[in-house]
Amino acid sequence: GHVVIAGVGTKGAQLAKSFLASGRRVVLVDPATDSPAVHALQAEGALSVHGDASHAEVLQQARVGYAQHLVCVGGADELNVAAALHARKLAIAAGRRPAAPLLCHVHVFDPELRALLDTEPQPETGSQLRVFDGYAIAARKFAAEHPLDTGLTGADDPRSVHLVVVGLGRLGSSLMMHAIRTAHFASLRPVKV
Repeated sequence: GHVVIAGVGTKGAQLAKSFLASGRRVVLVDPATDSPAVHALQAEGALSVHGDASHAEVLQQARVGYAQHLVCVGGADELNVAAALHARKLAIAAGRRPAAPLLCHVHVFDPELRALLDTEPQPETGSQLRVFDGYAIAARKFAAEHPLDTGLTGADDPRSVHLVVVGLGRLGSSLMMHAIRTAHFASLRPVKV
């Protein structure tokens, strides 16, 4: 019934803190041998397994087959997906049933891979795959909290929305794409990015 978090970067550390604060047992899986984030979370009660979560034997050490959740938030989509696929096999080997599955939450940035995994039928096994993009979620949250068309009065308003994104990393790209996709502004003019 514990939570396994694969990848203890910023996202993984925040999730681990949240689970620990709610009284959950947390096992961290990270390849870094001397991670300050892992040491800090261990001081708060987390256990850790050193290794690459895309290897079945590392997930077995974390007893993922008996976990309630596996959260894969490593830096590479293919490693996150590989970890979830290995976890599915370990859950089946542990005798997990569809009524009480291991929930595998997998961060996938690539929109094509995410769409492929979302449309893939889920087999009736002891695990469920749930794919998400944390950067897209953050972009939606930012846009909801800071509407780009604040102050625009309507179609006769001569102003248009102008968005400047500094840094087109994953978060910047997600914010830009969200603004373009949802560009329904009071001025009826397209967003300028």
